[in-house]
Amino acid sequence: MKKSILMVSAFVMTFMTTVFTSQINAQTTDGLKITGYIQAQAEYAGKNALQVWTGSYDANKYDNNDHFLTYGVRRGRIRFTYTKHQAKAVVEINTSESGMSPIKAYLGWDALPWLSFQAGLLNSFFGDELMYLSPLQETEDRTVLTHKLFPGLHEVGLKAIVKAPKESDFNGLKLELAAVSGNGISKTPDGRINLESHLKYDRTVQDGSMKWGIGVSYFNGKVNNADSVYRTFGNDTWQTDTVGFNNKNKREYFGIDGQITFFNDWGRSNFRGEYLFGTQPTTQNDFTAPKNNTYDISKAFSYERKFRGYYLYYVQDIAKTNWQTVLKAAYYDFNTKADGKNAVYPMDLAYQNYGFGIIWNPTKAVRLSAFYDWYINETSDNIAGYSKQVPNDVLTVRMQVSF
Repeated sequence: MKKSILMVSAFVMTFMTTVFTSQINAQTTDGLKITGYIQAQAEYAGKNALQVWTGSYDANKYDNNDHFLTYGVRRGRIRFTYTKHQAKAVVEINTSESGMSPIKAYLGWDALPWLSFQAGLLNSFFGDELMYLSPLQETEDRTVLTHKLFPGLHEVGLKAIVKAPKESDFNGLKLELAAVSGNGISKTPDGRINLESHLKYDRTVQDGSMKWGIGVSYFNGKVNNADSVYRTFGNDTWQTDTVGFNNKNKREYFGIDGQITFFNDWGRSNFRGEYLFGTQPTTQNDFTAPKNNTYDISKAFSYERKFRGYYLYYVQDIAKTNWQTVLKAAYYDFNTKADGKNAVYPMDLAYQNYGFGIIWNPTKAVRLSAFYDWYINETSDNIAGYSKQVPNDVLTVRMQVSF
């Protein structure tokens, strides 16, 4: 058995080496570009933390402590981009100790100087944070609300991008509009189409000392409800209505985002934020949008939650050094109609989120960072364990190498 494993491993390594060698050679002749990055990190987290990436709490494994240590590969990405004749093909794969999975696989066509199209497995692009590339992020990750609304951060769909011509008075204006599955990177089980859009205006002042941007976003879709009941929150409790099996429940988001950056002797100062609100079909104990089969009655999306939230970031480059600092403030209300007095489930509560971190970039390829995130949960005597602040802070230490 061991001999067989070694033979298979040797074959795979030889095959991969051959493939990568041929692709790297092709890069110089056929327009193929290979890029990527690896993020390895350790997390020390409270057992009720809303967002931990390299592991999860298990009382049987962690001696029922309030905090636990976990570590692993957050992302291990390799991206192949082939560009030729106004067309582009992109394939990106993620690998970690959990295995390999596709992240992007799409075709692009620049039909006109102001119009382009993409089709396949695409980036979700609602708002600003989703479009901020992961290796460039200064915090430990995107906010909890962003990950709950767009799990996996990618969608299967067809996207159109319209940009105002550079010579026009509307230079800096861009509209992105897409028909997507609304099911993350999984296939849609019923062929439904969801609308995702983002209208953005970016501007740089003439002397280059400041740039700013503002955008609005909209998402409209449906989520299958495998149950015969639909629950909404009203009159201080969950109300139940009878509906047909596989009823399509409304999923609708609105967002407004803004960014401003100053360039001065202190270094680059970047401020950005976003406010989001809308309607989310959910399961009983989880706010996360669908990312797989929605026809499983044991996980029916039969709870309608009205939500709102925001995040604010302040990133400061320290003069001309390779150091950066970052501050974060965010708020998530997963059920705006509930409060601590009438909440039934943890996902009916609101959370304040604060964080700070420091980043060192010793070379262009290497980034070291440490970020501390903590949450202040709304308390409720109705929910076991939530009558007081629960342990939910997270310290993340990360090393990243890009190539």
